Amino acid sequence: MRDIYPTLLPPIPTTEEWMKERAPVPKRNWTAEFAKTFQIRDPLFYKQWHLVNNEWPGHDLHLEGAWKAATGKGVTVSLIDDGIDHTHPDLEANFDAKGSYDFNDHTDLPEPRLPDDMHGTRCAGEIASLKNDVCGVGVAPEAHVAGVRILSGPISDADEAAALNYGYQTSGIYSCSWGPSDNGQSMDAPKGLIAKALLNGIYNGRQGRGSLFVFAGGNGGASDDQCNFDGYTNSIYTITIAAVDGQGHRPYYSEMCSAIIASSWSSGKGEMIHTTNVRGEYNRTCTSSHGGTSAAAPLVAGMLALALEVRPDLTWRDAQHLLIKSSTVTSPEDPDWQRTAAGYMYSHKFGFGVVDATRLVNEAKKHTLVPPQAWFEMPRQNVDQPIDPRQSFNATLTITREMIEQANLASLEHVTATFWIRHRRRGDVKVVLYGPHGTKSVLASPRRYDGDTNGFPGWTFMTLKHWDEDPVGTWTAEVSDHTQMEEMENPVEAGHFDGWSLSLWGAAKNASLARPWNFPKDSDEYSMRLPAAPSTTVLGSPPAPQATVSSSAESSRVLVKPTHALPTDHFQDPGEAEHVFGQSYAPQKPEADTAYLPWSSQLSSIAYILAGILVVALMVLAIFLLYRRYQARNSGLYQHVPADDEGIQLHWQPGQRGGSSQLQTRDLYDAFALDDDEVDEEEASEPTSLVDHEETRKEEPPSTET
Repeated sequence: MRDIYPTLLPPIPTTEEWMKERAPVPKRNWTAEFAKTFQIRDPLFYKQWHLVNNEWPGHDLHLEGAWKAATGKGVTVSLIDDGIDHTHPDLEANFDAKGSYDFNDHTDLPEPRLPDDMHGTRCAGEIASLKNDVCGVGVAPEAHVAGVRILSGPISDADEAAALNYGYQTSGIYSCSWGPSDNGQSMDAPKGLIAKALLNGIYNGRQGRGSLFVFAGGNGGASDDQCNFDGYTNSIYTITIAAVDGQGHRPYYSEMCSAIIASSWSSGKGEMIHTTNVRGEYNRTCTSSHGGTSAAAPLVAGMLALALEVRPDLTWRDAQHLLIKSSTVTSPEDPDWQRTAAGYMYSHKFGFGVVDATRLVNEAKKHTLVPPQAWFEMPRQNVDQPIDPRQSFNATLTITREMIEQANLASLEHVTATFWIRHRRRGDVKVVLYGPHGTKSVLASPRRYDGDTNGFPGWTFMTLKHWDEDPVGTWTAEVSDHTQMEEMENPVEAGHFDGWSLSLWGAAKNASLARPWNFPKDSDEYSMRLPAAPSTTVLGSPPAPQATVSSSAESSRVLVKPTHALPTDHFQDPGEAEHVFGQSYAPQKPEADTAYLPWSSQLSSIAYILAGILVVALMVLAIFLLYRRYQARNSGLYQHVPADDEGIQLHWQPGQRGGSSQLQTRDLYDAFALDDDEVDEEEASEPTSLVDHEETRKEEPPSTET
């Protein structure tokens, strides 16, 4: 018989119980838990969101699992930069003097000597800051850092080449946050001795396992600059890193291209990177204003130090395989993500994703070393066709299975494509490569500031988007012209597609048949001899003698500082997740030097000079008005009677007190004062001067004069 009695319900909760049940769940303090687990007491650690992100959990390096296995012990990261404050309390114990040298001043210790020599110290702190009570903590707090100074003055090709190989048997990783100008106009690549030094590093560094060259992707995104126009970042021998803000979006300064392997955290969305700073009269020991892709790259260098601790036998190509395996998709709604023919997700903004430190270390532990490198180079294919802005032009190359077998190529990694294109304005040209299975790599997107008239005279692009793809089939190069039609009388004469070639790089099928790649015998690089490195640095030793510059170094140049193109509002950028690289380009004349005309740069220079004069004039006017204000307040004690032929009469104003200069001093100070929210408290200078200002603000006793 069915139970006719109703089921007894639980009692109605009391008001207190009801409110307790509805109360919000307390927010978990991930930073505090991490600090407790790893015994961190560094005061800046709680601001280092890139290590542990409380505001956006998960948008960080995911260090917890990695640190349980490795802290960078036994690994040295060399920072090729502008020097290191090697006596900084966060860096001193981890500084490697033997791996350090100053190629700008040709002295042993790469000390920051110029006012803007701060970048290397900041990057060193990101990598290997000690766990103490000074600033924050580094990604690999037990790794060593060496400094190689090249960015603080003119440097020859011979010295730059020597810098790239300096200490390359003990320094496993080179953090390089520099390159050609990020102005959206330059196209430059390492040549001669410098190119040979990169090749020497990957073949002979670390006892033949290869140096790991980690390069920043570039901060020229706001100028349409792209890392495939930079021969350092689009080299198959380098690891190119883009930036991601704290919410997982691309900051607008971060350059895009198909040579980006992965990304890491940096400035944007109101946040910056917190790290060590060069100490001095005007500088604090720590800084909270580091950013750009040149801050993202050192984080990856630090994570690679963790991987090398657990697997010191990794080769330069193994490191790239591991970065691809350990990177995770960020901003999955971003339309630039595409699933490749091999099944990876890839974006021209983020590469294969954001590097996860724990996954990197775990993958390194179980990784099987890849076979030696093999390659297949197609000879140049002549096209000889005009480029019509009204339609794109396609050229094809077919790769057969027999070609791949003869090349001893088992699997595909890097793809390089060299183009010979003439054009009256390089910035109007777009180049796209399609793999045999439909994977699309945008090699060059139009650049509105690039007015160069030389086009692409044998320029080599690189793409990682075809990694592990079956290369057999037809490869298609699509070249299009985005010239404004109304600007041309005969659009067909804008450019000419002369030819192209394709090279495939990957793992050898038969390791015994593999051989190292070398420059062609008819190239300048083939017969060049690399310069000898300076003597090893020893702390406390006298300066080394002037280095001998190789006769092959014909000239010197000044390398661009890492942050020269970083916008001043880089940390305020809200990020973007809507743009598809290579689409929605609308050419327009930019505000600055665009090279639309051969003399436009001169006009730009004149404009800057006139603007400078105007700024100075406005400053003088402001000072004059403030002085008049000062006089007006003082003359409030009197009355001026104008007369051309009479003496000036002064009249005392009742209710005013003479001789009260302190009031005027206070008013003058306030005229220059800033609101509290306008002061960058992290970059404030001369702490002692604050005391002086406070003294001037103290009220004097009221005057007893009548």
